[in-house]
Amino acid sequence: MKKILMIVAAALPFFVQAQDDLVKKLDANKSDSAKKKYVFKDVINLENTSIKNQASSGTCWSYSTNSFLESEMIRMGKKPVDLSEIYSARCEYLDKADVYVQLHGHLGWGDGGECHDVINMYAKYGAVPQSVYTGLNYGTTKNKFGEFQAVLKGMLDAVVANHNGKLTTVWKKAFTDVVDDYLGMWIIAGSLVAFMVSQLVDVWVFHRIKKVTGHKKVWLRATGSTIVSQMVDSFIVLFIAFYWGKGWSFQRVIAIGLVNYAYKASMAIILTPLIYIIEGRIEKFLGHEIAQELKHAAMGKSNE
Repeated sequence: MKKILMIVAAALPFFVQAQDDLVKKLDANKSDSAKKKYVFKDVINLENTSIKNQASSGTCWSYSTNSFLESEMIRMGKKPVDLSEIYSARCEYLDKADVYVQLHGHLGWGDGGECHDVINMYAKYGAVPQSVYTGLNYGTTKNKFGEFQAVLKGMLDAVVANHNGKLTTVWKKAFTDVVDDYLGMWIIAGSLVAFMVSQLVDVWVFHRIKKVTGHKKVWLRATGSTIVSQMVDSFIVLFIAFYWGKGWSFQRVIAIGLVNYAYKASMAIILTPLIYIIEGRIEKFLGHEIAQELKHAAMGKSNE
């Protein structure tokens, strides 16, 4: 023991000297001449979208792969879409549940996955934007999968135990319902259906008004089509996502839908003057004759 203490005592000055040297070198690197030696130049700029927070979820595999795909969009000259990482994870959990039951529970269950799982889920289920699927349907503002995964694991273990002697025909539906209760799914269906239907209605109403008014009354066809299509959009998304998906009462859906629609319609009317300002700027830039030619071409008419 004494020998060890003597060795440590003898070596201590060397450690102190080494630390002093390191401090001096760090101080020297602060000089202007030293800074010139460490100038980094961009060789390849790999652009990326904003930083995301996976929080308390083991979904790094989904976040990293989706981030890579978003960067690939930029590299290819495309406008990047902020992809939903939790949607990819949601689809993977559904597929993993089948394998877990088939292997009688002899498979690790948890948040984890692999990069290729995201690609496989794209091929099978597609992808959705983050704006329509945040996965935060359980009262938190950040991912927190502790309770969620414990519930899923307990449910799957009960299915594997097979207390009925034969698997029921509804276990997968029940499992999917639990996943969607936590992460949300009806809002996606409602948003997508509402978007598609409202856009079709908007185009149809726009052209019907244009057929009657010609190139006159821009405000009527622009604002009129928006007001009608937004009414359709407001109520479709609420009925699918909350009336059918969440069991809201009919009265509640109508009340909230009317408030939402009133706001959207008001904004459409308020922004009407902006249409004429933009139209005037375009005509001034192109010239009256060219602007008129484009209007007639849009109407399918000749200038003769």
